[in-house]
Parts: sequence; C-alpha cells; structure tokens
Amino acid sequence: MPEGGPDLSLTDRERANLCYWIYQHNRQQGFLPVSNSDEKTLPVYGPGILSVTSDWIAERQSRTPSMHDRLLSFLQEVIRQTDTKPREIGLEQWQQDRQPYLLAASGCVQAGELAEFWDHSLRCHWLRTTHTVEDLTWGIFWDGVTLDARMHLEEQEHIRGQGAQGFVAMWFPSPMDPAYPEMEATGDVIAEAIKAAGYQSYRVDKDLAHNQKLDDRIIAALRQSRFVVADFTCGPTGQRGSVYYEAGFAHGQDLPVIFTCRRDIAEHEGMAFDTRQHLHLLWDPDHLKGDDIKHGEPSLERRLQARIEALLGPGPGKILED
Repeated sequence: MPEGGPDLSLTDRERANLCYWIYQHNRQQGFLPVSNSDEKTLPVYGPGILSVTSDWIAERQSRTPSMHDRLLSFLQEVIRQTDTKPREIGLEQWQQDRQPYLLAASGCVQAGELAEFWDHSLRCHWLRTTHTVEDLTWGIFWDGVTLDARMHLEEQEHIRGQGAQGFVAMWFPSPMDPAYPEMEATGDVIAEAIKAAGYQSYRVDKDLAHNQKLDDRIIAALRQSRFVVADFTCGPTGQRGSVYYEAGFAHGQDLPVIFTCRRDIAEHEGMAFDTRQHLHLLWDPDHLKGDDIKHGEPSLERRLQARIEALLGPGPGKILED
C-alpha cells in the first residue's frame, strides 16, 4: 500500500492477497506504462478505474488465491514482461519497475517466495535462460519464454474462458410455502441479472435432466461454474445451511462468490458470523428489478449485473451480442 495511507493493520499475507486482486483487475483493464519514478507501489488505476474501498479490502484481504491460479498468473506476467521488455534493462531498474508486478501476479509476500515459481518454470522448460533459480529470484532477467510456456497459457485460458455458468444458491421454498412467490421472483431476477451480464444461470431445483444424487449434482454444477450468487435470506426455520455449504465449497475452489440477502433479514435477524463480514447486496421485495432508484440505490437486478461484470468482465453472451 502507498506510504502515507491509512494504517489498515494488514498482515503480510493479506497485503499480498490485495496486491494479487489489484493485479488481476489491472491485467483485465490495462496496465499503465512503466515509468522511471521512484514509486514502488502497484498502480490501482487505469482505463478501468478500481475503487479500493474498505468494503473491497474486507472482501479480499483474506481471500488467498489457489496455488494453481497464482502460478498461472505468474506465467502470464512473465510472458507479458518478455513481450514488453526494453532491449536493455539494468538490474536496479528491473527490481524497481518490474519485480513488483511479478510479486503481485503470484501473490507472493517477498522476493524470496518467488523461488518456487521460478523453479517450477525451469523444470517445465518455460524459460530460455542459463540462470539459476537464485539468479532469477533476485532480479536477473531471463532471455525469453518457450513455445511450451505459451501453449500452456493458451490452453489454460481457453479452459477458463469456456466457463459461462453462474451457480445460484438460495432458499427454494415449496410451492405451498407463503414465501414461495417472493423467493421465486427473487430467483428469476438473479437469473436475469446473470443473463444480462452475459452468463447462464444454474439452479439445481430447475435441473431435472439428470439421475445423480442431489449432493453429487450440486458439487458437479459448482465445479462447472464460473461464479456463485449466494442469497442468505432465511426462512422460518432459520439459516439455510445448504447455501452456506455451497458458498464455502465455492470459496474453497477459488470461485468468486457474490453475497445477497433480503434487507430486513440482514439488518434485524442477522447472518452467521462466517459470512456477515462480507459485502452483501441487500434487496427489498418491492425493488427487485428496473431502472428506478429506491431505498437510495438501484434495483437488485442492476447492482447484481454490475457486480458480476466488475468481478469477471462481460460474459460470452454479452460479448457475442455486442
């Protein structure tokens, strides 16, 4: 974080997490040109401005990306630097202007942690270099990347790019329950917001074309999803344990989870400690959709669509439409 900023009392791991998520945003939206200034902080602005609010920090500071994602992000940055490296670059300039991007991309706390990433890259024959892991870790530039590296990155990005499914985890009351019409309407609006963002919604209660056990089908669908919308509105019997389970599983798979809840439930009845520290999109039954501003904010449909696109960018459906 920049010097002179607020004391956020973050651990080194939390700072590394935040740098990783800032890097992911900047990689999607576009990096600023590397300058010769003495500023050593990773830019948090660019063509798509990122607002690093206290809510944004609270949602991501403890969200450590998987090692697989960190390695892939590291390789993306190695290739980016290979393709944009000036002909001549000194060791001091590299350590000042370029090494911070590798630390952020890999979610590493310090330069020494990069050793495992460099070691794996050498063993996979991703680098053209005669340097050792120690040389690379402390700032010696490599000569280039191999075709194997580019093919691996292309393959992984293709696999991830196919993910167009958004999993909806919420309370599905029976048709005889008084809450059924409201929750059905909410589920429909969530599906519409997912579609508007360019993705396909998945609700297990609507999936009748399978013969698997319900739990198996849920896990399979979560593994096939790009993100999860988890609504924590509880019924008369209390919290929805299945929603907490599905959101927890998604976090374990490093899938983005968007939290929602009916406003009065969140404010008066409360939510479990495990999730209440996360930013929730709070909704009101009389303002689920539309462009009007009520209760001081846009409808759930508009806010949810905006949140999905902010986290993941427009989905395949919206890209094709455009």
